[in-house]
Amino acid sequence: MNELPIGVQDFESVRTNDMVYVDKTDIIYRMIRNCRWNFISRPRLFGKSLLVSTLESLFSHGTEMFRGLAIEKLWTEKTYRVMHLDFSYISCGTAEEFDAKSRELFMGELGRLRFPRETIESCGRRRDLARMAWEAFSELELDAIVLLIDEYDTPLNRNLRNRAVFEAIQHKIRRFYDAVRENQGSFRFVFITGVSRFNMAQTFGEDSYLEDLSLKPLYATLLGFTEDEIRHCFGEHLKAATASIFRISRNEVTDTQIDQVMDELRTRYDGYCFD
Repeated sequence: MNELPIGVQDFESVRTNDMVYVDKTDIIYRMIRNCRWNFISRPRLFGKSLLVSTLESLFSHGTEMFRGLAIEKLWTEKTYRVMHLDFSYISCGTAEEFDAKSRELFMGELGRLRFPRETIESCGRRRDLARMAWEAFSELELDAIVLLIDEYDTPLNRNLRNRAVFEAIQHKIRRFYDAVRENQGSFRFVFITGVSRFNMAQTFGEDSYLEDLSLKPLYATLLGFTEDEIRHCFGEHLKAATASIFRISRNEVTDTQIDQVMDELRTRYDGYCFD
């Protein structure tokens, strides 16, 4: 019985350790093909960070970690530099704190991706994330980089009760995204996740190019699990759980009992619809 990836958000760790992985890569391929600039909102613990990690592995290393998955036979692209900015690490109570921590995050990615030393030094002299982004992206070649931003709204959600700080940070996020958009030719793919769908125009601009996938039927099952996926991919774990609930051996479990457990799961967790 394959291990469950509880708390594991790194795609390559899931695959390397042969954990349970629900194959969504056919939907991922459709998304990449149809939309170059994307946003999706989902509640916490819905797999957003694992999805971002999956995209990072695909664009960085091709299908090396995708053996046996749907996308293996579909993907033909080269590899790219992938900038992964996880805003969940930005804990701040002021706009100045946001500047400091976002700059640190951005500088770390410039170093990891081996940007030219002169670019890194020039960015280091900039005072905010937007100016750093302009400096870093303006000289890149066409389709040179992939940008993944996870939990863009964490700094905003942490300041919901302070309107002045919220609006100041929102303005800074928008200026950063303006710098990204103004250098649009540099990006092969942009993907942003968040829990909240704050006013998109105020956060990313009226002409942000972002395709909001949050309520589109084609991507309704991109995150989370359908009943069929639970039965197929978690079948052994479902059987073990049923045996534990009914205090019987796994060999004694019946389909009717499994259906009862599924009914209970439905009662407790079937509260979301994204199309």
